[in-house]
Amino acid sequence: MARAGVLLLAIGSGGCGETATEGAPEEPAGGGEATRILVGCQTDPLTLGAVSDPELAAPQIVWTGTYFAVGWASADGYQIRITSGRGISNVLSLPTMPASASPQLLWTGSGLKLYYALEDSIFVDTLSEIGQLAVADSQLVGIGSAAGGRGGFRAVMVEPDNVAVLTRDGIYSNGTKVQTQIYGIGAAGWNGQYFLYSDVLGHGAWSLNARNADGSYLDDAMTLQWNGSGGTGRGAGSYFASMASTRRHAVVVASGGLLTFALEGYPPFERELLEPEADVSSFWDGERYIVLLANGPTEDLGTANRDIALMAFTKDGAWLTDTETPIAISRFAEDERFPVGVGAGESEFGMAWIRDGELLVQRCAITTR
Repeated sequence: MARAGVLLLAIGSGGCGETATEGAPEEPAGGGEATRILVGCQTDPLTLGAVSDPELAAPQIVWTGTYFAVGWASADGYQIRITSGRGISNVLSLPTMPASASPQLLWTGSGLKLYYALEDSIFVDTLSEIGQLAVADSQLVGIGSAAGGRGGFRAVMVEPDNVAVLTRDGIYSNGTKVQTQIYGIGAAGWNGQYFLYSDVLGHGAWSLNARNADGSYLDDAMTLQWNGSGGTGRGAGSYFASMASTRRHAVVVASGGLLTFALEGYPPFERELLEPEADVSSFWDGERYIVLLANGPTEDLGTANRDIALMAFTKDGAWLTDTETPIAISRFAEDERFPVGVGAGESEFGMAWIRDGELLVQRCAITTR
């Protein structure tokens, strides 16, 4: 790992000077050319707090333009930390909010928002820039059958001041409801034209489904199916990096020992994983798609653990690599789980993940040459 004041460069896909050991690579989607990837982290990871159950913690990280807001579920309720990546500036603890409320953090044009479900009602709290409740009363957003249960709802950014809430019986946006029937929602995205979400088909199978903004079903949208029973996390191994700015949906899935990165309009990228229960997420950093995965180990430590690695893809879905191995970001004897990331300005990003019962955050930079 990088030590304070030292910039470690991961050249190619070596990750902190080490080469990740993965399964045999497939041909990159889009036919990418060999590219040198540089990743640097100037400080050690910052510990934010304890995690009682990694499977329920569901860590999230958002960038506000000046700081990171990191949220996760713990034994002491839902936790939010405001941080620059080098220190914690504020702490917000919501002891009465259970993990079953499916809390979701978003940064909107009007500030930091926390969406959550209690029984069959979905609420939103507005947080101040220092991470405290800015509005005394929670605002009712919508009502959805079993809203707080598995696949109950997802809050999706449509425009800076417009968040759409997808529930089982409708889409709520700007105070209005569009009637539609959605069986379940694991994860979801918006590409500026339509919503795409992961949904269970039955008998462990999951797939992608689409809805237009008016709630109508879209049958010629991007498609993908996988074994959801082999995936981890709320979306059965699925995570979206869809962006209205790119006009494309992007989704990554890790399930049953297989990683799939699917970008709308291009053939999917597939790669075998070492760990059958690998964790994965993705985000758009303004220049490229970043996939974070807990797989491994990236080196032989004599333990059956997962380590954190990174893969970068162009806007056309081509894997940026010159060694055809992911970049190792963190490799410890302790098991590491559920990495999530967010772009933080030009060529910078923040990432949060779980290591041995603690949630960590780190700020890094990435460039391609």
